[in-house]
Amino acid sequence: MANLFIALGGAGIKTVREIRNKQRQGDYFLFIDTDEVDLQGFSDREVVDLSSVNVMSYLQNESGSNPVRKKVDDWLDVNALATMTNCPLRNGTSANRPKGRLAFVCVADHIQHRISELLSSILDSVLISKLY
Repeated sequence: MANLFIALGGAGIKTVREIRNKQRQGDYFLFIDTDEVDLQGFSDREVVDLSSVNVMSYLQNESGSNPVRKKVDDWLDVNALATMTNCPLRNGTSANRPKGRLAFVCVADHIQHRISELLSSILDSVLISKLY
């Protein structure tokens, strides 16, 4: 049986890393985080690195007509803006949930593409195993 584990953020990475360390056959992994240090030790294929994302730049430059940006405006608490800086998230978000969610939004297409790649690999491995 093939499994895809997706780790999001520090706690998710810690938990899924433990599963990965068991080296079970058929497991696939994707680690998503803003902290470069937490992503060390994983292959490029297993990582979506959000450390270069600048959420303030996204908020300033993304058009209000963008449907995703409109949804962001609906849930983003304006008080949270005061806690955000105009720089990349190299050292993580320090559990600032709105900042982490925005980082995810900024690269959502890339994350979706990476998940699709991993699912294709899983399907390929399942089909090949059924042939043998």
